[in-house]
Amino acid sequence: SLLWQAVSARSLRCLCRCPPARLMSQQQQQQDQDHEQHKHSQQQQQQEEDAKRRKKLAVLSCALTTSVFAGFYVWKESRLRQLEAQVTQGRVGSESSFGSSSVGRGGGQSDSALAVGGDFRLLDQRGRYVTRAELSGNSGWLLLYFGFCHCPDICPEQMEKMAEVVERLRLDKDPLRITPVFVSIDPERDTPALVKEYIADFSDKFIGLTGTKAEVDEVAKKYRVYYSKGPVDQDGDYIVDHAIIMYLVSPDGSVVDYYGQTKTPREIAGCIAKVVKSHRAA
Repeated sequence: SLLWQAVSARSLRCLCRCPPARLMSQQQQQQDQDHEQHKHSQQQQQQEEDAKRRKKLAVLSCALTTSVFAGFYVWKESRLRQLEAQVTQGRVGSESSFGSSSVGRGGGQSDSALAVGGDFRLLDQRGRYVTRAELSGNSGWLLLYFGFCHCPDICPEQMEKMAEVVERLRLDKDPLRITPVFVSIDPERDTPALVKEYIADFSDKFIGLTGTKAEVDEVAKKYRVYYSKGPVDQDGDYIVDHAIIMYLVSPDGSVVDYYGQTKTPREIAGCIAKVVKSHRAA
């Protein structure tokens, strides 16, 4: 009996020292939860730090990209302004002939024709050679613009402007028929078929012209249209920098006025109306 009591007491003490399995399981679960929370907190902190770094890099990249494009835009605009300014070097007669404050950029031409322009022979959008005289035979007056079909922004803007000018003059109380003419300065890519597709996006009244490089160079020289082919990228694409000018050509083939990029369709239409009326009265 004494032996059994001793064994029972020893067993009871052992049981008291050993925690229940359920209690051990709860402690382990709590430790695991604490570990997971700590791990999640570290991951969340790391993600926040990564997001901050990415945001800083994005801001720096955006600033750098903006700076590069701004610099390129300023250079491009400066270059185009230089090309446009060179056109004014070809004036004749009095100071009011070409590029003066009263006449230049659409002020009207009353005394003499500009020392720019002349006859030409180029392929139209149907693939047939036409001359300046044949084009003038349609309505008498031509509005010429030199550009290229792959132009991303400026040429489409000017083409839309020309289409609006022609429509304004057609709907005026004293209607005028002016034929808008697009002359490509990118003969390497602008085929008659491509020119036809291009001008169709703006107006069915457009006539599109292209030709060989020699033919286009000759016309560009006569009209003092300065242009320069840019570097070719890995896809074979390139931009052509060029003077942004519309020429008003009279029925006899004389360039009597020109309009720069800053002129609105309304202003150009008003200037053309004045020029045409002055020629009718002469």
